[in-house]
This record gives sequence, structure tokens and C-alpha cells, in this order.
Amino acid sequence: MALLSNLAIDLAILFYTTRIAMENVGLDVTRAAFLLGNDEMICFPVRARMGARLMSYNFPACFLLPFLCEALFTVIVPYHIYKKVVGTQPISQRAADAFLLPPLFEMGRYADVVLNMTQATISLCFSAGYVLPTLVGMFIGHTLVYAWDHYRVLRHVRKFRFTSFRTEKAAQRMLALPGASLLASAMLQLFQVGAVTPSTEAVAAIVMIGAAIAHIALHLLVLQYVVPWVGATEHTAATQTYEQVAKMNPGNWFNMNPIHCLRSRYVHQHDPPCIFYQIGKEHLLEPNAKLGLFYSAPEWKNEAPSTYLELARLARRSLARGTLVADSGMLPQGARDEELQREQICAVPEEAVEDGSMAEAHRTGPQGQSAGSKAVEKPRKSVVTFASDEHDADQD
Repeated sequence: MALLSNLAIDLAILFYTTRIAMENVGLDVTRAAFLLGNDEMICFPVRARMGARLMSYNFPACFLLPFLCEALFTVIVPYHIYKKVVGTQPISQRAADAFLLPPLFEMGRYADVVLNMTQATISLCFSAGYVLPTLVGMFIGHTLVYAWDHYRVLRHVRKFRFTSFRTEKAAQRMLALPGASLLASAMLQLFQVGAVTPSTEAVAAIVMIGAAIAHIALHLLVLQYVVPWVGATEHTAATQTYEQVAKMNPGNWFNMNPIHCLRSRYVHQHDPPCIFYQIGKEHLLEPNAKLGLFYSAPEWKNEAPSTYLELARLARRSLARGTLVADSGMLPQGARDEELQREQICAVPEEAVEDGSMAEAHRTGPQGQSAGSKAVEKPRKSVVTFASDEHDADQD
């Protein structure tokens, strides 16, 4: 409603300033002449000037620049500032996580899109020569919005919050506004061409406003009664068990309750206890079927190498494998088997080399492990503590 009120005020100012500019060149512009189209010598220049100024107001001022500023000043600049703070200031781990934690996804994009559509349909009230540039500008702006939201969802959004269909239903109701402005624009064009001839400007305004209100009422009635009746479906019971779902979703009723996690660790002495779930710390969760905890992230790398190093390792292994395949036809069978075995050793992940299991395999040989060489036990994951920031800093 704030955006629509701002749009109405801007349009009123736009019409007033255009009227003053036309009067300076000797044209007596009135609301009756604009609505009824009685004098084409006055009506056409006003509609052309209004169309040109509205197009400049729409693009890039409304369809492009706000979204560029949104991406720059709400995500990119704060992220780099917080990154510099974390990299240069002595702060605790918890404070660093809070600085770099992405925000929630806000649902204000519905209002942005609906408002842009409303402004594009209002341009149909004026000169038709500016309608196509307006629609092209809206297409460019919405393409940027789609690309930015796609990137933001994957890289700069912590989570979504969908507790009901209220936001979706509100967006469907808001779509009545572009249709209402489109119908009002159609009525104004009918006045201009003489298909409908209202007697006064008051009657013309009442007809336009009444058509817009009638469209909004019909739109809301269809959404309220027709859409639920047409889209009614029977409820289908879920076939997955709790265990199957809990293995895919880290958060559940137990590990998102901090009091339950404290009771599990310090009162019941569970082993492993119910670890408090925090976004970005999923690799610390440990499964315990007795407590209803089934999620585990065994492949999580707490300190993954940079993308450049990963690509360099991939290229080096691919080059070595390609060279081996090319030269394997020229080697004897024994040398070929030796090269294949060496390739398998080179393909062992870095984790196996770091924990010593690869060296143990070399000592035991291909026939089997020795009696004293057992597999290295996987270290237990760290347990999230509930200490204060100062205690975390001291431990760091």
C-alpha cells in the first residue's frame, strides 16, 4: 500500500508538471480535455509528453536501478565489509558466524513485480509509441531480477520460511491491480476514440474507477470461490517413515530445542547426546536412533580447499589418467598392471593419506593387513557447547 500510494502521488505530480509545461507553450490543458479527448490539438501533445515522462520514470528508474541498488547495498557491500572485519579483527567464532550468516529470504519481491506490472499497464493511458519501450524495459528489469534472485537463493540466503499459503494468496490477490489499471486504460482509450462518450469529466472518472473496482471485486471472488472449487484435491497420506525423512533433514523437533539438548547431555548423559542444530553446523550432528536422531553428514569437509586447488587437482589427475590410457597399449602386461596400480594409489583421496591409512596399506602389502595394523578409527565429531562468547574465545 505504501508503494501504491507513492505511485499515485508520483503520477499526480507528473500530470501537474506536464500541465504546467504545456501551458508555458500556450496549450490550455484541463482534466476534461485529457479524459474526454474533445480537442485533439491539446489531448495528443499531453498524452505524448506524459507517455515519454512515464517511460523515463519506469525505466530505468523503477524497473532496473532499485534492483541494482538492492543487490549492491543489501548483499554485496555488507558481505565484503563483514568479510574484512572477520579477517582483520580478533573476534570469537560465534561472532564470526553471526557476521557471515546470510539473511532470510524476504517475500517483498511479490510487491515489486506487481507494482512494475501496474506501472506498465498505466502507460497504455498515454501515447502508444511509448508502450513497447516500456514493456521492453520491464522485460530487461525482470530478467535481471530473476537472475539475481536465482544467484541470491543459492549463495546468499540462509533459509526460507513458509509457514502457510498466506503470502501466495496475498500475491494472487495483488495481481488484481494490474488488471484493474489495464481495464481503466481501456476505458480511457474508448473515450479518446469516441466509442464511449461520457457527458462530463466526473462521469468519465466514475466510469473508469467503477470498471477498476468491478474488476478487483470479480478477481477476488474468483480466487475465493472458483479457484478452491476447481483445484480441490484429495489428501494423500505420506509413504515415508520418520527415519527416512530425518536422514535427509538435519533439523527436527529434538535438536532444535536447546533445553532438550542440555538435558540430553548433562542430565541423561546420552552418548552421543542430542546436539543443538545450527545452520551451517550440520557436520557436527551425530545420529542416535534411540533419541530419534538419524541425520549424519559423513562427507562434510570442514576446511575444503579453494576452487582453484580443486580444479588444479582435477586437471592433474585427468592428465595423468589420459597419459596412462594412451601409453598402456605400448607396455607389457606386467608393466601395464604396475601402472594401473600406481594410478589407483594416486587416486586415493587426501583424507586417506593424511590419517595414515595409505601408509599402513603399503606396509601390509596387497595380501592383507597385518595383525597389528587395524583400521584407523574415525575421530568423533566435536560436540557443540553452550559456553559464552568469552569462553569460546579463550578456547580458540
